[in-house]
Amino acid sequence: MKLKQVWRVHGFAQNYSWGDPVALHELCDTVPDGKPLAEIWFGTHSDGPATLDDGRSLMQILDEPAPGADRPVEGLAYLAKFIAVARPLSLQVHPSRAQAAAGWERENAQGIPLHSRERSFKDRNHKPEMLYTLTSWRALVGFSDPSEVARFFSAIGGELGRRYAALLTRGGIDAFVHDALTNPPQEALFQEFREGCERILATGSEPQVDRARVALEVDEYFPTEPGVLIAAAMNHVRAEAGQAVMVPVNTVHAYLKGVGLELMASSDNVIRAGLTDKHVDVQELLACANLAPTRPAFIVPTPVRGTVPVPTPLLRTAPTPTPVTGPTSVRASVPGPMPLPRPETALAGAASGAAPAQSGVESAAAEPVVWRYDPGVPDFQLDLCNTTGGQDPCDTTGGRVDYYVERDALVIVLRGDAHIGGEQYSRGSAAYACAGARVVATGDATVAIVTEPFGNAPRS
Repeated sequence: MKLKQVWRVHGFAQNYSWGDPVALHELCDTVPDGKPLAEIWFGTHSDGPATLDDGRSLMQILDEPAPGADRPVEGLAYLAKFIAVARPLSLQVHPSRAQAAAGWERENAQGIPLHSRERSFKDRNHKPEMLYTLTSWRALVGFSDPSEVARFFSAIGGELGRRYAALLTRGGIDAFVHDALTNPPQEALFQEFREGCERILATGSEPQVDRARVALEVDEYFPTEPGVLIAAAMNHVRAEAGQAVMVPVNTVHAYLKGVGLELMASSDNVIRAGLTDKHVDVQELLACANLAPTRPAFIVPTPVRGTVPVPTPLLRTAPTPTPVTGPTSVRASVPGPMPLPRPETALAGAASGAAPAQSGVESAAAEPVVWRYDPGVPDFQLDLCNTTGGQDPCDTTGGRVDYYVERDALVIVLRGDAHIGGEQYSRGSAAYACAGARVVATGDATVAIVTEPFGNAPRS
């Protein structure tokens, strides 16, 4: 066991063009520099490793096993990121492990340098991801029912509208996506499409109005790109702060707006088909993407300890997309606990009492102060710890969470200030806790603990 068990870690900043120049600086109490700060990485991936106070890479103190069949990358199995999206980012998909391994070998054989802009596969790993929202969040995730999309293009009218409505009716989403990406229309037809969207905004009804609004929003940044047409066929997801949206591998998606904590397998494999100034590989995206209509998955938390139930109805949404039957614009039907300002307010009025003893997590409070977001993947899970889980929901004097870590974990403060491992951490700061560490968080704070989904506090 390491002599020291908890280390402060510093994230790796990524200044992508779609980032927000202010949001993450406000979150982490740093000074804006005028650049679009898109992401801050906390992990060991070689494209942006976190560092310790003494300048060493986090990788240097890990005891993780070498890469193998069950662990295709070295270091932590997961990567956590703060992400701030100020404008639509790329239309993209993440590969499965088999696809990632094949793509890695293929691009190596082609002699494409690892850090080349022409490369899509940066490692051998898959990349399922979950977005825990810190503000309201909007994204495009997966495809809607083809009959609904066909009705939208029929309402667009003209040559382009008739063309796509017929394709969707005969061949579904698959035929439409292949045609739009490999045989994009001329600019004159894009202008016809814009005019059709504006007409729907003025005279149409939902869900066509929402599709038209999203398409025009994306077109403002990427005029005449075929990705604009694809956006009009996708599920428009809206989430409030404190909800978690899952994006499984092979799911086409594009984030539109918001700030969140993004968790994923440790990978930087991104295959893009447009809406970006980065490398685009349409054929690879078509080979990897799930083009069936699906419903986005919201991960509903469960309490790790305590007898007070989560807000009803208690539903778990499977991370694997299911056939879509509902509206295009999707909202989570069951909200998760809100990290801002207080998760436990959702439990106000619930009966309190002595909670049953469980190994792993201790608290002075009767209510559950640890909520688990389990996406059902082997790489990561999120435990959200609230130190103010006392019996009085109006009490802001602070509390305590005692968490035993059986496997390496990242500990990230999302709200307030917390004392962790004998040191004070403010909002936006993070620590690494090695296996066997005891993370005692005190104060008035919400703390995210990211780890692999086996071991640690017992599952509820």
